Amino acid sequence: MSYQGPFVVKKVASDNNYISQVGTSLRTYLANLMKKYEERTPLPPHDILLPHAAVAFIEEDDPDMVANKVFPQIERKEFPANVTINDKLTPDQQS
Repeated sequence: MSYQGPFVVKKVASDNNYISQVGTSLRTYLANLMKKYEERTPLPPHDILLPHAAVAFIEEDDPDMVANKVFPQIERKEFPANVTINDKLTPDQQS
């Protein structure tokens, strides 16, 4: 199920039904199929999001770049053996 809207509630038809303006027509909806619309806070522009990964490119013909760079050691914490595959999946789904 997916929600659409927001739509303006024009009238309460009963305890469980609301009449909403949908385009140019009025429609009746059950209360349990509705949810309050809440404005979302916009995400920051893509160019200021923090990166999840970084890659360093070193030109092999630039000795200063290779000699003067110190790269942090990254400790691997998860391995393929840590992944649990649901045995209810078909062989195609497991690969």
